[in-house]
Amino acid sequence: MRVKEVVVIHFPEGAFARTRKGDDVWQSSFKLPEKYIAVTAGAGDAFCTVTLLGLHEGWELEQYLQTAVCMAASLADPTCTGGLEPLNACLALEKKYGYRPALEPNEDQLHRANYFHEAVDRSNRAGCARLR
Repeated sequence: MRVKEVVVIHFPEGAFARTRKGDDVWQSSFKLPEKYIAVTAGAGDAFCTVTLLGLHEGWELEQYLQTAVCMAASLADPTCTGGLEPLNACLALEKKYGYRPALEPNEDQLHRANYFHEAVDRSNRAGCARLR
């Protein structure tokens, strides 16, 4: 299996994406109050769902990462689906809380990014080799 478009990772501080062309996008998560997050269950699923929607709909990478971060942050209920809000309500969280400071990739994050970049390269080379 080869990477055709993008590799995306979601983590508490935000998200990282690397395109097949090697372009990197870092997206900070929201500055939510400490007691806002009841549980983290479901946040990754919500993030992934919006990422896939963005890919399907042809959104710009920055747009679907921002929207995915909004959707993941909207889950303020102890159940996985109880806090799921309509998209407009999720996007309103951006205005209410704002983003954390821009992500400055630290050594660990750069290591992860390079690992994914190498995985994308290996995957693409393997895909090309299979096509020959």
